[in-house]
Formats: sequence, C-alpha cells, structure tokens
Amino acid sequence: MRTIAFLIVLAVILAPAAVRAEVPGLISYQGALTDENGAALDTTVSMTFSIYDDSTGGSPIWTETQPAVAVTAGVFNVLLGRVSAIDDSVFGDPDRWLGVQAGGDAEMSPRERMASVPYAMKTAGGGGGDDGDWTVSGSDLYSSVSGNVGIGISGPGRKLHVVSGLSGDGIQAQSSSAPSIYLMNTGNAGAAQLWNMLIEDGSGKFILANGGNQWAAADTSGHVGIGTTNLYFPLQVKGAVPSGNGTLTHLISEDDGTDDIRPLLWLRRNPETGPISAGYGTALDVFLDNAISASLWWQVSGGSDTDLKINQRYQDGLHTRMMIEADGDIGVGTTYNLYKFTIRKSTDWENGGLAFQGWDGNNFASLNLDGDENLKLWTYDIPTGWHERAVVDGITGHLGMGAMDPTSRVDVEGDDGFAQLRLRTSYTPTDTDDTNGEVGDIAWDDEYVYIRTGAGWKRAALSTW
Repeated sequence: MRTIAFLIVLAVILAPAAVRAEVPGLISYQGALTDENGAALDTTVSMTFSIYDDSTGGSPIWTETQPAVAVTAGVFNVLLGRVSAIDDSVFGDPDRWLGVQAGGDAEMSPRERMASVPYAMKTAGGGGGDDGDWTVSGSDLYSSVSGNVGIGISGPGRKLHVVSGLSGDGIQAQSSSAPSIYLMNTGNAGAAQLWNMLIEDGSGKFILANGGNQWAAADTSGHVGIGTTNLYFPLQVKGAVPSGNGTLTHLISEDDGTDDIRPLLWLRRNPETGPISAGYGTALDVFLDNAISASLWWQVSGGSDTDLKINQRYQDGLHTRMMIEADGDIGVGTTYNLYKFTIRKSTDWENGGLAFQGWDGNNFASLNLDGDENLKLWTYDIPTGWHERAVVDGITGHLGMGAMDPTSRVDVEGDDGFAQLRLRTSYTPTDTDDTNGEVGDIAWDDEYVYIRTGAGWKRAALSTW
C-alpha cells in the first residue's frame, strides 16, 4: 500500500470559549490513498496521524490512530482530534508538520507542512487573537490581509478558490431557513447592487432575487420561471404590467446598437385587461429589423368562437397569410373562408394555388390561378422544366388539354395528330331505340361510329383504304 496524502485543511471546528475545556478542537483533513501501482483504493484501513515540530525525525507532539478509515475511489476524509484531543498548545510554534501512516506501511515521507488555519485554535480560548493573517473576534474569523484563499489548491486565483477531485463536491450554504448566497457590486455609480440565490422554505424552489424582487425560479420538477415563482409548466414567463401597446412579455430581446432594446418574440394582448371582446385577442409576434415580421394571433371572432391567424409584415403593411376559423375552415391568403379550404392570391400578378412535390424532390405539379383568373395545371420535371398541361378559362369556362387558349368547350391539342382523344372501350347499340347513354354520347365498334341524338342512336359506317 502506498499513501499519497494531500493536506487539505478545510476547517477548524472550535468550541465556544465557555466550554472549551470540555470540547476539543478538530481539524478536517482529506487525502488520497493508492496501491503500489498508483491505482486508487476502495477499502477500510487503520491510519495513524502525528504532528511534529520538525520535518524529519523527532518524536510526535501529538498522535492518534483511527482504526477504520473509509477510503472511496482513493479519497478519505477524517477529523483529526476525534480520538485524541488536540490541545491548543500543540500550535504554540509556527513550524508544525503532519505525518500519516496507513495500515502496516511506514509513515509516508516527506511530512506535510501544516497550513496556518489550525493556529486559530491557539487564540480561540480567549475570545480573540491574531496570528498575523487571521483574527478571531468572538465567533467571527476574518483577515484584513489582501490576497486569495485556497481550499484544495496552493495557488488560488480568486478571493476564494475551492478545488476538489470528488464528484458533486463544492461549496455548501446551509441554514434551517431559506439558505442564501449573496453577490454585491459596490462599484456602481448609484446604489450598490445586491443579488441573492436562495432555496425557498417548504417548496424547495431555487430563486434568484434582487432588491426584494424574485426574478427567476426553478423547482424540483424541472419547471423554470422567468419573472415569476409560481411554476406550473416547464417554462413560464411573466412580463411587466401591460403598457399602452398591450405588451405582456418580451420573451427574447436584443440590442439593435442604438440602446433601444427590441424583442425578438413578443407576447401581447388587446385589450390589455378584462375579457377579450370580438375582434381582439392575444398574439405571439416575431420581430426582424425592429418591426413585426410575423405574428401568431388568437382572435375572438364573436361570442366564444376563437380564430387563429398567421400574419406577416410585407411591403405596405401587416397581412393575414393564413386563418383557421373556429369551425375548422382554413383560409390561405384570405380571412373570408367560403369552404373548408380556401386559397386567395396576394396580388393581381401573382400566381396562387397548390403545389405538389414528388418523393424525390425533382418532380412537381401545381394547380393555380394566373393573372387572368384561368385555372391551370402545370407539371415540372428535370431536365425539361415546367409544362402547361391543362387550363379552365376563367371567363368562358372552356377546357383546354394541351391547348392553353381553348376556343371551344373542350379543346384538345396533342404533341402529334393521332394521340389527342381516345375512347378505350367499344360499344355497339342494339338499335336506334337502345336506352343506354345520354344525348351526345359517342360509341364505336369495328364497323361504325355511333352518336346518340334526341331521336336515338345514329351511326356512320367505317371504311378502309
């Protein structure tokens, strides 16, 4: 067994002056224990601790053996003095060294030079004292010497610098009621700024507060609140009292460089207070370039019905791009929904309609209205591009298939003269009085072409050449 002990004097536990004779001082000590290969041990071992007045040789001026020290992941923690009391006379001289011996091994070498903190024990009995660095006054311990304090580190980089190799170790603030950690900035031109972090009694919520205001909180269920400590949802945000613009909350803000803070997300309500009446509601706005670029708006349309609108700022103002009415009717580009799904163009010159994309992303089809209110079917493929396939004239109602300017009720134009109109199934009427079909229907077989008229079926013979 090989001992590597790191002297980390975490605290000196001092008895009150009135009872110092009955309760000895204790020193908290932490170290590491490994085997001969340097592997951290997990064991229970007897350990002897001795204090000397020299770094080598001599006899200990204090010693004790703790028979069952728990070592976990190579680390052990003990209180020196719990077996054999440490009298304050032990630190009557500034030069003291600690020796550690584990199990049947020899005492480790070299001995560890003891830190200055244990010397406070020398002055604790009289209710006050000074060792040059630290002053004890009643139950207070303080230092007026400039510099940093290190715990677990020999070169502290801050006023208090704590280092530990143990998972979950750190600084603990403990109190029977609302334990807190305070941070104060006294360098401000105005009043000093004091922030504190505390754990609320009863609920166990972690709260961040300033000037008596509790600005943020988190509970043991993982709920987080900003501007509120009443937590019911995973993220809860509460803004200031609404102003004239109906603002409830700026969810995210940024500085645009002019010291004018603009929200990126803005939750607002109109009217600000009381029940929401017809034509008003609540909106979640998205800001770009210091203006509302889009908003999600819940609007009361009348009675208890509520419409959902998606708005966008474009060119001359804020436009409703989509609306879902309380009865489920959907409008795209319109708030006047005549059917379950209604689409409206934004401008006279803009095509508006439906587009369909193939699974590979290379093929498309669209159904839209052009500037003359003609309904057109287009297809797109790589590498030939867009093709007009069919049109319904918005004025005459003529249908064109391949012919995009139809001049009759049905106007067909193929890529060649023979593949334009095809009747796949043949039919032979029994006679002129055959009741099948309607006036205007056309049929064929190998001998005749038939057409049904108001006077019955008529036929024309087919011939070869």
